Amino acid sequence: MLHRRCCWALFCAFSVLAAAGQLPRGVGPEFASHYDGSSDSFACIGDPSVKLDRGRINDNSCDCADGSDEPGTAACAFIDALSPEQPLPGTTSGSTNATRALPGFWCKNEGHVGAYVPFEYVNDGVCDYDVCCDGSEEFGGRVVCENRCAVIGKEHRKLEEQKRLGREQALKKRAVMVAEASQLRRRAESRLAQLAGEIKTAEAKRDEAKRKLAEAELADKNRVVGGGGGAGGKLGVLVDLARKRVDELRAALDAVRQHRTTLQGQVDELKVILSTLKTEYNPNFNDEGVKAAVKAYEDYAARDGASTTPELTSDDEVIELVKEDSADSGINWSEFEHQTEDTDILLSLEAYLPESLRKAIRGRMLDLRLWLVRNGIVAEKVSTGSESQLVKAAREAADTADREVQDKIKEQEEQRTDLAKDYGPSDVLRALRGRSISIDSGEYTYELNWLGQTFQKSKKGHGDTSMGEFSRIDREEVDDEERVDGKSLGKGMRMVLRYEDGLGCWNGPRRRTDVWLGCAETEELWRVTEAEKCVYKMEVGTPAACEVVAMNSQNLNALTLLLAVGASTWGTSIGIVAPLLTAFKNPSATSRGFFTAAYYLGALPGHLLFGPYVADRYGRRGGMLLGTLTLCFGGGIVFVAGGGERMVMLLFGRWVTGLGCAVVAALVALYAAEVATGARRGRVVTGTEQQQSSPSPSPTSPSPSPSPPKPLLLLRAFTLQLMSQLCGATAAKYYLPHLLHNLGLPARTALFAGAAEMTAKLLFTPLDMWAIDALGRRFCLLAGCLVMALSLLINGTLPLLYPNNSSPLADAICVAFIFIYAFGYSFGLGPASWVYSSEIFPTPVRARGLNWAASGGALGSLIVSFIWPIGLAHLGSLVYFFFMAFNLACVPIIYFFYPETKGRPLEDMDALFADRPHTDSEEEDALLGST
Repeated sequence: MLHRRCCWALFCAFSVLAAAGQLPRGVGPEFASHYDGSSDSFACIGDPSVKLDRGRINDNSCDCADGSDEPGTAACAFIDALSPEQPLPGTTSGSTNATRALPGFWCKNEGHVGAYVPFEYVNDGVCDYDVCCDGSEEFGGRVVCENRCAVIGKEHRKLEEQKRLGREQALKKRAVMVAEASQLRRRAESRLAQLAGEIKTAEAKRDEAKRKLAEAELADKNRVVGGGGGAGGKLGVLVDLARKRVDELRAALDAVRQHRTTLQGQVDELKVILSTLKTEYNPNFNDEGVKAAVKAYEDYAARDGASTTPELTSDDEVIELVKEDSADSGINWSEFEHQTEDTDILLSLEAYLPESLRKAIRGRMLDLRLWLVRNGIVAEKVSTGSESQLVKAAREAADTADREVQDKIKEQEEQRTDLAKDYGPSDVLRALRGRSISIDSGEYTYELNWLGQTFQKSKKGHGDTSMGEFSRIDREEVDDEERVDGKSLGKGMRMVLRYEDGLGCWNGPRRRTDVWLGCAETEELWRVTEAEKCVYKMEVGTPAACEVVAMNSQNLNALTLLLAVGASTWGTSIGIVAPLLTAFKNPSATSRGFFTAAYYLGALPGHLLFGPYVADRYGRRGGMLLGTLTLCFGGGIVFVAGGGERMVMLLFGRWVTGLGCAVVAALVALYAAEVATGARRGRVVTGTEQQQSSPSPSPTSPSPSPSPPKPLLLLRAFTLQLMSQLCGATAAKYYLPHLLHNLGLPARTALFAGAAEMTAKLLFTPLDMWAIDALGRRFCLLAGCLVMALSLLINGTLPLLYPNNSSPLADAICVAFIFIYAFGYSFGLGPASWVYSSEIFPTPVRARGLNWAASGGALGSLIVSFIWPIGLAHLGSLVYFFFMAFNLACVPIIYFFYPETKGRPLEDMDALFADRPHTDSEEEDALLGST
């Protein structure tokens, strides 16, 4: 009996759970909590004070003012906040003037994507497969809608994959555009710097030309004979006045000609517009303004056809008249002007004097002449109205030099204005400047000139209409439906280019255009609409509008944790190998070095050859998987070796393990750098790389470029990785138990202390993650080097002062400073070298460039793994001073050659490292970075 009761109780419990799990028809997952069945009554979503019996849900009667009691029927389809109020008995609102609580009828669409169908579509006798592929909205029996979700879902996933691939291609093109924009900016900056020098040179030339002009004028004034007569005198004055007058008339005639041409063009355009209005307007439309305009045009056309006007001079004739006077056209003024004769040299007193005396005497002669004139002894020289050819040539040279200076100053201001102008994120729109795209729409062709103007071009030859000139860049929120062809703006913030001050509309404002940018693989003008009178909207697709979708904080933190597990493979190897070295029976210093170095002998080709290939061939994720398999294979070989008896197999296993670890460690950091935003990249990469507690091969994995890469960007990253190991970190990791044992700790205690040191590094991670983004990469690098140098100084000095562990206090201080050294490394070179190296390479070559750089860390570890045990065996604690000196040497190198990168987007790194000459190879340009 008891058994039956238990069974019945279980059956009831399962029935309740099943009922609770069964949602009413049409309820979407986000509203499930309102229909969970935990209560016998149902509370209206919009007004919980209204409670209904659960049996009234989907009873085809609208009982809630917001319609929430009818999620699966069309009973409440009439509810609309904009509808007139209607009486609704039985509700607290008393009217239908309410807002729907539910967006529509929920179609699960299993095998596809669930969606809401408008309530008006429910049981309307039409299968709405575009939104409800399972046909569940037609449950009334009027029509049978088969479930097509499998086919539609498959096609949808195919289209989504195509969109994804298209987006990836668009992002690659955007990266190329960003590189091109960065190159254009560098050229502008280089030109601006060049102009500064050219202006100084031009100003010096101008000053020299002015000086020569002044000398020529002074020499011309000091002629003592031949002041009048010949072509001078009154004739010279008349010639000069006539020439000036002719030049003025010529300039006025040319201005009138240009103005007449402009007016004639405007008249022709107005004639076409009014003629079109006359032939195409609807005379039955009673608009007095239009009728009056048409009547006035008809009268004008009649008068224009009947009137006779005198024949005007043609443009060709006017152009001939405004040509400059010369020996071949117009008046040859040189026939009337003073010509320099061979005897003119006799007219200058200075010509009779030695060159050394001319300047000294010239001033005295001018003073003497001025005194004679003032005292009435000689008459003041009257200008003949003409200048010598020497003065004219000097004046022309001075004017030309002055114009050159003004032109260069103008160009300098233009370059400064251009560099200060907003070209969008990463200056990407700079690469589009000067290009144009167009689209045919009805009677017009619409053209967009990037950062120039927008035009409406009539296909009937009515001329081009300016729709605005580029003004600024804004960002606005958009919510556009996705289109099958992918040509939609989508949802979110989008760039909007404002084009303003276009041609004025008839009885309206000046035209303007808002150009909305959406992500697309190619530049294309999708649509043009006139949102309101004379305000146009262009929807344009371009790679420039594509942005990498940043992960939200929760997903990014989860990914960081996952990548940290992957990066821990390197640190795990260290943690196991360090105590393993003590298990060998009295190994020599060389044997210990060789055992440690085998790992890095594998990591070196892993970074230089294997890593770059798999990163570019199989991608970041595929490369990490392949590296993990290689790592597991190497671990299996070490396991089979079974210890030191099979040393060759053991070393080979270590080599394979290093090969796999190099790939995993580099790609983990690369992937972390690429998915994080500029503001959080430091802490994300730090969070993954701190798990290594080992050499920091640069993130990303490029393969060697086809041509030998030249220094600078590569040299920066390679040197930083080399420094991160030559600072002594490898020795502290692999030989830590041995070092602690030498400081007097028992072997077992030394192992535990080594584990504590590794744990302390892990505990330092949150501080490092904060500091790398808050204080900057360079600050962390400099501070870390100084802390490590101090620690190495203490550990090198105290054993010399208290040899053979004679002072337990000194040994304790050394142990403490080993932990302080670990903090310095974890704060500085450990994570910061990874972060820095993962940022500075352009996207197309990041994988190859960073693996090349990572080989510097492997090389440094290889060197230290041999130097440390041998140096410690022969020099004792003096070997600490070598690494201390190296850390101190790193400080000025980092300070002067490593600019700060915190907070910068990856696309902006080209501009930061832009102090280099341009090369012909884009790939080499990207790899070199700076010179």
